[in-house]
Amino acid sequence: MSFSGEPAGLVGPLALFRIAEGRGRRLPIDQIRPEDAYRYDQGLRALPPRAAKWSDAQARVTKQLVGNVMRLQENDRLRPYDLSAIPEPELLVVMYAEGSDESTKEFFRAAIPRYNDLQAKFPGMFEVFFFGVRHTRGEHVGLAESLFMPWIVADIGMEGRMTELRPFIPELPPGILIIGRHGVPITQVQAFSTNEVEKIFDQLAGLLVAMVPNNPSTWVKKVKFYTDVRTVEFAAGSCDPMLVGPPLMKAVLDSIGVTAFTVDITVDATGKATAATARPGDGLPEKYIKSVERAFLSVPFVPAISNGQPVEGSLTYTYSGVDVM
Repeated sequence: MSFSGEPAGLVGPLALFRIAEGRGRRLPIDQIRPEDAYRYDQGLRALPPRAAKWSDAQARVTKQLVGNVMRLQENDRLRPYDLSAIPEPELLVVMYAEGSDESTKEFFRAAIPRYNDLQAKFPGMFEVFFFGVRHTRGEHVGLAESLFMPWIVADIGMEGRMTELRPFIPELPPGILIIGRHGVPITQVQAFSTNEVEKIFDQLAGLLVAMVPNNPSTWVKKVKFYTDVRTVEFAAGSCDPMLVGPPLMKAVLDSIGVTAFTVDITVDATGKATAATARPGDGLPEKYIKSVERAFLSVPFVPAISNGQPVEGSLTYTYSGVDVM
């Protein structure tokens, strides 16, 4: 499938496109035409990388919040919040609300346990943001403090600067928006019941799961996309095979005492691993060598490319105690 628009990030296997101000499009990456895959990948490389400190963010949406947000801090009072304390999120969940009646409070109460649960499972990958609509400062601060909101809150006097989020203010709040850090809306709903809040957080959970590199359900789509990218990129050159998702999770390796290892892998022209040899070392107990080798034989790879054609090749993967690609 062809695309038009400006590349605006990957959310797992979903390609985001910015079409116009306040408008975007989503497309599974394996549905991008081979001739367009390289162009899309080049657009991704031109985007600002995710910042380790949110205060350094350069993406369209997230940079507008720097210096303009608050959070409950000492004595559960709302204070200006330094975003250098947390990483820039890939996704922002914006909760728009007007007034402070009981239905509005229920809107937020329904989100609090879901937020806490997902932050524990996917720390730093997303953030919730309270954007007040036609609030006085007293209403805005009072609502956040009375509910002990665990997420960041707009400085009500700075909302006018948030030009990437203002176009999504619902006519009849409350409403919820999930938006990527580069400014593409993923979903938006009016939330007149807590059921809508639950549905949005269910969707968020699915997106976060898809973004985890260890998620095998995304690997085949990624292999097709990056094979198409590299076929064009190395039309007059060559590259080694590429692993799109590590088959062994750090938590699992920690539980069995595996702290480091290196594996040499041979991959055929179809992307299938035909040989895997783990090098003996202090971080890899001998009894787990074969298990590590089998794990790498079970996952798909992007094949090596030579002059625009998939060929057999080899690569070396090193694990040093952290989840890396």
